Amino acid sequence: MYSTLSNYQTMYFKTNSMKNNILIKIWAFAMSIVFFALISCEKDDMKTLATQLESWNAEEITSTSVELSGFVVAQGSGITEQGVCWSIGTEPTIDDANKVADDIDGSVYWVTVSGLEHFTAYNYRAYALDANGSPLYGEVKEFKTLAHLSTVTIADAPSVITDVTATIPCDVPYDGKADVTAKGVCYSTESNPTLDNEVLVSGEGMGEYNAELTGLKANTTYYVKAYSTNSVGTSFSKEITFSTPIGVATVNTVSAQAQATSATVEGEITYDGGAAVTERGVVYGTEENPTIEDTKVVYDGSESEFSVDLDGLEISTTYHARAYAINSEGVAYGEDLTFSTYPTALYMVGDGVSDWSWNIEIKMQAVHSHPELFWRIVWMNETGGFKMNSDRAWDGGEFGKTGDAVDGVYEKGGDNVPVPGTAGYYMVVVDLSKNTVEVTDVKLYGIGNAFGGAWAANDPNYLFTIDNTNEVIRFNGVPDNGDLRMHVAASTLNCDWWQAEVNIDPATNEIVYREGGGDPAAFPLISGDDIVMNFKTGLATIE
Repeated sequence: MYSTLSNYQTMYFKTNSMKNNILIKIWAFAMSIVFFALISCEKDDMKTLATQLESWNAEEITSTSVELSGFVVAQGSGITEQGVCWSIGTEPTIDDANKVADDIDGSVYWVTVSGLEHFTAYNYRAYALDANGSPLYGEVKEFKTLAHLSTVTIADAPSVITDVTATIPCDVPYDGKADVTAKGVCYSTESNPTLDNEVLVSGEGMGEYNAELTGLKANTTYYVKAYSTNSVGTSFSKEITFSTPIGVATVNTVSAQAQATSATVEGEITYDGGAAVTERGVVYGTEENPTIEDTKVVYDGSESEFSVDLDGLEISTTYHARAYAINSEGVAYGEDLTFSTYPTALYMVGDGVSDWSWNIEIKMQAVHSHPELFWRIVWMNETGGFKMNSDRAWDGGEFGKTGDAVDGVYEKGGDNVPVPGTAGYYMVVVDLSKNTVEVTDVKLYGIGNAFGGAWAANDPNYLFTIDNTNEVIRFNGVPDNGDLRMHVAASTLNCDWWQAEVNIDPATNEIVYREGGGDPAAFPLISGDDIVMNFKTGLATIE
């Protein structure tokens, strides 16, 4: 009984004499034993006596309130008031004015303390007033309120609205005494948006922020709430609504593919601006960023993806093109794409192949149905370089390479193309669609009836031999009787074999090329004939 009794403390009553005080203490001590015996069997969870208070239930501590209980062990000459007083950081007294009194209807009492600060530690203790109005106090204890939801506000309307964006001022003026880990807005085209809808996170912590909404739809009503999240949970502001206006459309210029005197340009409308697109097409010109005031081609259709053909263009000319779309708000343009129409001819010049004077004509061969491709088998000197141009002139249109070759392929640029370093025959291929210049070994093949009757391209059994000593390219002993057919090949010469065909004019023995024409004249061969091609002179012989 005595060890149990040490868990309790007795509320002592003050008197004016030492003798009376001692007697009261003895009497209170005896009465506490009697009271404890009486109540221990009836209420085992009652752990507080007159001078000791605890929260009756810790779960009832909130961010602004708490329930506390007290127990009066002995009333002595009578208690006129009982309750709880509390304070922050000091020993509480009833003079602090922070107190709650309870009705005197029993030894055990409960009080509810409210209006407290969030996430704050408080000192508290029981008190009682004796018949003389003197205060008696229990042991000082502590409790701590919980954090609270943060407070978030939103402006009545966005500060800026376009057809696809909105800027909305918001504020977190109070964090609920817990770190705000996220703040922003949630929005939807339906009322009462939540975090399950579109969410824009605008940062963390207290303070003002602007929610910058992007990717909105024009001519559309949106519902928005600001939100803030701390360890307690997520709070929301009031809901506001706004409508985006109609805007211009969004259009992309997808591609531009040139020919010699024509081009095909593709466009795509990705967004109508919230209004019907009444016209779409392509504008073009030789100056950057053409408009509908320049030359335009209207697309006759309503598809979002479209292409138009540009005809009557100048050869070897650089053009600018943009897709466009028109709705009630105005004209929208896509990106400015440049393309160059292809020349009808290319010429080589330089000390690696002749000299830099353009006096000697070294014309490259066009590829049938591929105006972007040109090739040439040419004798190269041991040293030097070369360039190309569509005209035999230094008019600014000349080009060479830039950077180093990768597997013999250069990017088109303004530097001279170097020769390989060993004199002999080489093949040059220019792809104007990919802007590449290739310098490679010659690959000349026989094909057709005189070569086994097979029509498979690049057959290694019918590959011509390079004889740089005699400055010729030859094939010794054709296997069959038949008409002569030959073709060249290279890694960047992306065409069918017949589009890069070579032959011999049977009347003049000149080396001829298919280029844009039909089948070359038949040159009859007899089994065992040797074919000798001299690309320096442009003549061939059959031996």
